[in-house]
This record gives sequence, C-alpha cells and structure tokens, in this order.
Amino acid sequence: MRNYLFLIFLCLFGLVSCGKNNESGTSSKDDDDISNDGTNVNQQNVQGMHFDWGNVPAQFDPHVHKEEFDSRGLTRLNLMIIGIENAIQVTFSNHLVDRGVIEFYRARNGEGSFGTIRFRENYNNLDVMNYTGNTAYQCSSRVYQRQLIELQGACNLFIRITLPASSQIEIYSSGRIFSKRYSPMGFDQLMERLNSGFNQDKFEAIEEYISSYRQTDRSLSLSSFQLEKILKKFTFTDDFKYSALIELYSYVLDQRNLEQVINNSFSFASNREKAKRMVGIS
Repeated sequence: MRNYLFLIFLCLFGLVSCGKNNESGTSSKDDDDISNDGTNVNQQNVQGMHFDWGNVPAQFDPHVHKEEFDSRGLTRLNLMIIGIENAIQVTFSNHLVDRGVIEFYRARNGEGSFGTIRFRENYNNLDVMNYTGNTAYQCSSRVYQRQLIELQGACNLFIRITLPASSQIEIYSSGRIFSKRYSPMGFDQLMERLNSGFNQDKFEAIEEYISSYRQTDRSLSLSSFQLEKILKKFTFTDDFKYSALIELYSYVLDQRNLEQVINNSFSFASNREKAKRMVGIS
C-alpha cells in the first residue's frame, strides 16, 4: 500500500502559523555539528525528519538557514514559524556557551517567501517568528516513501534547535512542548489553554497540567475557586466536567467547599447529585 503525505500551506499573515507536519518533535543529547547557511544536500538526515533530507532533489534548492540567539536567562522559547507545527528537533551541545542555534531546513520551487526571522524578548521568554509582510506564504509538498517528490513554493520543512548542554529552556510550538519540562505548567497557562478549543482539547490540557507536576516532581494544589473556574470552561454538556472533576478534586485544599463548587458548576440537579457521588459527597 502506498503511503504518502500531502501538505498544503497557505497563509496570508506572517505572524500566524499554519499547516501541519505529521511528525512529533524529538529531543536529543547528541553533539551534532551545526550547519552553515547555504546549500546542504549532502548533510546527514536529522533524527525526527519525515523525509530523506540528503536525497531532496537539487532542483528544489534544499538549504539550511541558521539563526543564533542569546540563551542567557531564558526559560522558554516559543516558535511561531509559518509551515512548522511539530516538525521540530531539540538537541544539546557541549560546544555552545550562552547561545543557542536554530536551523531552518528549507526548499524552494518557483515563487514564494520564507519570511524574515524576527526575535521578540519578553522577560525570560523568547518568541521566534517569520514575518512575510504583504507577501503570502505558499507551500505545497508531497512525500512518498520518505522521498520529497513534489514541492511548490518556498517551504519551511523542519527545524532543529541546538542549546548549550547545561541550559534548561523549554521549547514550545503551537502550544505544545518539544523539550524536557523543567517547571510545571502554571495555572494561568492552563486557563489560557482552556479559553479556546473543543471540550476534548480542554480535557487534554488538564491532563498535561497534572502531568507537568509529575514530570518535575512538584506537588499540585488547587483552591476550590480555581477548580470552579476550570469546570466552567467546559461548555454545552456536563460530560467533560465529570471527567475534569474526577481528575482534579483530590488536589483541592479546601475540600469543604467542593459541594458548593459542584452546585455552581453543573447545570441540572441530577447532574449535581451525580457529581457529588463521584467525589464521595452523599
């Protein structure tokens, strides 16, 4: 059976990420050499790529664009790159001190703009964007048996980030983390995730929130007020509220207020009674 991947990216605003690559990001401690800007057809394939970079046809002008940034004091790097959502690798090097390197694996066929890379600092966070201005970013590509066989436009295909070996910087793209987690998700971050998306997406954000404390060996605690704020983010049906309540109620410090939270959060009397039984309130 033939396996192929067809990706079409069309974005009219340079600060909005669009399109998906169906590969998860990877993290590595290997000390890979950092490439220079320019044609790079013969470079070895990078872990996590969904296609054979070394065999990309020369007619597609495969090359790697490199940007460096000051890594001192950073705790988070946010990628906002058009065409890239999860085709990302994070690696570490003992040869880097106080700086990080971002490599953009690109190819072009015909007209199109990759955009200009811009950095925006916000305290200990760094946003990385590619700005195209009034020029539309257009890319379509097809991969068959790990070979890039069709490409049109100017395409960002893959990103590799190399950090100093001792750094503890979390890498994010489209709300997902692609590096080791060094600190748990904050409550404000969770609420931001819960402000949009479907109920299933919101529940997955709660699971990630809980998991972030386990991964960093921290203790999670909530107030009843915080639990109520979370439950009220679920709309249309109480089904996901039940699941969220079961996941979170044991972390609430002021357990005496659970009954009031349930009364304020669930739509019907029968649903409220069901929720109370779930948490042991008779």
